[in-house]
Amino acid sequence: MIRHIVFWKFRPDADPEPFLQALSALPEQIDWIRGMHVARSAAPNAAWDAALEVDFDTLEDVARYRRSEERRVGKE
Repeated sequence: MIRHIVFWKFRPDADPEPFLQALSALPEQIDWIRGMHVARSAAPNAAWDAALEVDFDTLEDVARYRRSEERRVGKE
C-alpha cells in the first residue's frame, strides 16, 4: 500500500468547505483509490488547516491519480 498525504493552509478569507467536500467525493470518481480521509486541523494556530490521506495499491496508481483530471478539485 502507498499513502499519499497533502496538507493545505487556506487564506483567512477563504471558505474551504466546498473544496473539502469535493475532495471527499473523489473515491466515487476514481476507482483505484483504496481509501481516503480528509481532515481539518483542530489546533487554532496549526501550520496546516486541512489534510488529505489517500491510499493506493501501487506507485502506478499514485501516478495515475496525479495525472487524473478528477483530482484537480478547485482548479477550474
